[in-house]
Amino acid sequence: MEMCPACGKISNMVSSTSMKTKIDSSEDKKRIKTIAFHCEQCRQFVRSEDREEAASYRKSAIPAGGSATPCRNR
Repeated sequence: MEMCPACGKISNMVSSTSMKTKIDSSEDKKRIKTIAFHCEQCRQFVRSEDREEAASYRKSAIPAGGSATPCRNR
C-alpha cells in the first residue's frame, strides 16, 4: 500500500507489465521490463519502474505445442 498522489488516499497499487527489446552500443540484446502502477481506487497512473535483463534470460521449459504435465492415459 502507498499514498496515491492523485486521490490522496492510501491504496493498493495495481500493476501491469510490458516488455521490449533493445540493442545497446556493443550489439548486446537487452530486455526492458516496464512495470506500471495505478491506484486501485481512482485508477490514476502513479509510477513506473524499468528493469533491464539479458535478452536470453529465460527459455520456456515447455516445448512449443507441448504440455508441462506428461500424459498418462494409455
